[in-house]
Order: sequence, then C-alpha cells, then structure tokens
Amino acid sequence: MERTMTALLCGLLAWASVLTQRTMSAEEAQKPVRLAGKDNATVGKWKGKYGKKAAWIAITSDTAAKQEGYALEVKDAETYTWSENDKDDKRVPQPPKDGADSPATCWYNGDSFSLVVTPPDDKPYKVTLYVMDYDHQQRVMEVVDPAKQTHELSTQETDGGICLTWIVEKAATFEVRKKEGPNGVVSGVFIDPAE
Repeated sequence: MERTMTALLCGLLAWASVLTQRTMSAEEAQKPVRLAGKDNATVGKWKGKYGKKAAWIAITSDTAAKQEGYALEVKDAETYTWSENDKDDKRVPQPPKDGADSPATCWYNGDSFSLVVTPPDDKPYKVTLYVMDYDHQQRVMEVVDPAKQTHELSTQETDGGICLTWIVEKAATFEVRKKEGPNGVVSGVFIDPAE
C-alpha cells in the first residue's frame, strides 16, 4: 500500500511538473511587449542611433520593400509633405537627392491608423516610432502597442518631436489615434536589434 501511495504521489508530481512546463512555455510564447524608452532629444537626427536594421520615412521610403527581412505595412493612412526644403531639426532626413534637403513628411489619419512590422524571425527586436507635430496644431495622440497598452503623447511631446521605442517579438501592430488636433501622425519607423 505504501509503495502504491509513493508511486501515485510521484506520478502526480511528474504530471504537475509537465503542466508547469507547458504553462511556462505558453507564457514564454507571449512575452510582454515593453516600452523601452522615450527620446525627445534626438528628434530628426536619427542616423547612427536608430534604424540599424531598417528605416522607413513617410513618402520618401518604399514601404513595400523589405529591409533586412523586415516589412512595414501602413494601414488606413494618407501621406503628407509639410515642407519641401525647411531646415528644421525635427525633419526626418533621408540622404539628399540631387543636393536637395529632405522634406518634412508624415503618415496621418483624422481618426486612427496602424503600422504593422513583420520581422524575418522570432528574435526580439526594437521598434521606434518618430512622432512630431511639425506644423504646431496642438496634436495629442495615443499609441496602442501590441500588448494593447495605451501611451498618450502630450502636445509638448509631439510639438518637439519624440521617438518611442518598444522591444517586441514576432509581428507587431501599433495603432496611432488622434485625441486632439486635426489628426494623428507618424513620420518614421525604425528597427534595431534588441541587444
């Protein structure tokens, strides 16, 4: 009887261990998305700091082209050019073409739009969104990250330009919502290693 009880107890402990491992594996597969930082100092001077794997700038980048295996899909957004040759530091510069400066551009929508990043593998990576209220329209926006966490951006943050960086895995969708002002805007999307 004692052996039977011991064997039964060992069997239950082994089964509990298997269940725990399965639960942990499911939790591992759904690691939380983490906001890694807000940067309002870099503004448009992103080269060398952001975009080591990929960089898409509204209008001036081909969003249909993959960069190092990463793809960007922009859903429900229009594009807009604020200024063709402005020297404002908030602009998101591209390499000059024929000596001309890069324009200040954005993706926008009067309500909301989505940015979907698809990586080439399941390794963690960083996604940075560059948001700026270039024409000072008192924009207040929300960015809903892949974990459905909402991050509100004040007029002070959007007016000066801000980079928001998350560490994510797998495909990641970011929803940009207008709260105040004419629309929600994003000027650049950058991909970097999670390190």
